[in-house]
Amino acid sequence: DVLQHLGDSLNMQWRRYRRRLQRCEERFSEGAVHDVRVEARRLLSTIELLGAFVPERDIRKARRALKRHLNTFGQLRDTQVQLTYVGRMAGTFPDAYAFYDWLRDRRVRFTRTTRKAVKDIKTKRLGRCLAAFEKEIRRQRKQIPREQAFAIVRRAINQAFARVAQLCRQVRADDTRTIHRTRIAFKHFRYMVEALAPLLPAVTDDHRRALRGYQCM
Repeated sequence: DVLQHLGDSLNMQWRRYRRRLQRCEERFSEGAVHDVRVEARRLLSTIELLGAFVPERDIRKARRALKRHLNTFGQLRDTQVQLTYVGRMAGTFPDAYAFYDWLRDRRVRFTRTTRKAVKDIKTKRLGRCLAAFEKEIRRQRKQIPREQAFAIVRRAINQAFARVAQLCRQVRADDTRTIHRTRIAFKHFRYMVEALAPLLPAVTDDHRRALRGYQCM
């Protein structure tokens, strides 16, 4: 029953996201920032799977709200990731230390502003949207046969993968934007698959590890 699974998954992801957000407010750290962004993207992918069953205007509202939440952490998280890689490079390329010091100053500044901004994130409106989604899913379960609902969701996953394949063909090593947008699309596809993994026997632990490996590459 894919619709019941999506309803349960939406509820679980929403609880996980709020817990991570609360933890980030209470104990702000690099790990907490990473975790809350991961849960936000997982929740976003679950919402996208509901797009075939919920009016697009409502999906857009939830999508915009979550992306605003993600943008709160964007500059700080980018700086944290850059610090990790530049720190590794500095041993081989001493000139990178100047850039590394600049990034550390940037991290201090963004940590201060982001810690403050996290406390201003509002979740009530998004929560009402998601509650309405659950209500609509329960209504749809009474009207759409299980096989048809599963076919609709499978089509959504196939479309997400087709998007990844299209962007992958357009990747250019000298244009980081093409790499970034492909990675984002792949992350979206990966989280869709993981959200439905209990209903997809062909998706094994090895497949999930391979998905993570590809994304990190």
